[in-house]
Amino acid sequence: MTKVKVAELPVDAVERAKLLTDYFSSLLVVDAEPTDDGEWTIDVTRPDDFAMFVDPALPEILDKMGPIAAEEIGLHVWERDGFQLALEDSWTALSWSRWFSERGSESVPEAVILHVDDHRDFQSPHLALDGQDGFTDLITGAPVILDRPETVGAAVRSGAIGVAGSFAPFVRSFRSLEIRHLRASVSTEEEGWCPLWVCDERDGVLRPGGTRPAIKLGAPGAERAPALRYMVTSDLGRWLCDLAPSPVLLHIDLDYLSNRFDGDSDWEQGSRHDPESDIVRATLIDLLDALEASRVAEAIVDVAVALSPGFFPAEHWLEAIEIIAGRVPQLALAS
Repeated sequence: MTKVKVAELPVDAVERAKLLTDYFSSLLVVDAEPTDDGEWTIDVTRPDDFAMFVDPALPEILDKMGPIAAEEIGLHVWERDGFQLALEDSWTALSWSRWFSERGSESVPEAVILHVDDHRDFQSPHLALDGQDGFTDLITGAPVILDRPETVGAAVRSGAIGVAGSFAPFVRSFRSLEIRHLRASVSTEEEGWCPLWVCDERDGVLRPGGTRPAIKLGAPGAERAPALRYMVTSDLGRWLCDLAPSPVLLHIDLDYLSNRFDGDSDWEQGSRHDPESDIVRATLIDLLDALEASRVAEAIVDVAVALSPGFFPAEHWLEAIEIIAGRVPQLALAS
């Protein structure tokens, strides 16, 4: 549990609870108490109940992997042969930070991010913009420097970088970047390239009036390719077509294969991307086959994989890990 001081909060308890729940989307606010000097002290912690992750198979699978308690879900990350494996996708930030730190050059890098995910993940993290050198963790007050993995890892552990917050701080470090997003289903209107714009987002709770890193998409169909750009497709061929001659960061959130729950306690009431297990397996193999057969394999410098509890069904995890562990080391990680 982390205690955080807040300058101002709504006096009305319902308004206050809604504001804090929306703001700390992947964390829990246990308590909020006014102080004598007119500020507030809030206690922030990670969910400690498996019910918060909505997947009934999760406790059984985590017991086989650990055992791992509910409150530890956001803290587990492993270095495997040729890739990083994490429970939550927030740890992708650590994998990218390691690549930044290992480059041995101060020049702003060029790269392609192959983004395999059922979500875009362009949320603004709880990091304050502090000049050109880095960020400040708004929960702990600690500095966060993108090419210092220990500081990025600490921001993930605190919850300042959440499950959808890895892109925004890193994108602004690139001179040239393509984000190629592969989803299971994409409408005709969505497909195609868009410029990617770096921007700031005003913070409204921990540092009112301060700015946090953010990104947004421009209008599709730009006449010439911008330095930062994004595309989304469900076509493996198009996803890997005409790649720029740059280092490739491969990011796989396994909810691309199945997103039965989508973090929603009412998941049984709606239609979800939820194929049968044989389709999940075949889709993963097709993805790895396409990567291995393409020239992109020779350019891959980093692979980060997330299991996504509460999104990708835990019943598929162990088989998916086995397949990935057997195939990813065959991809030639470029030095």
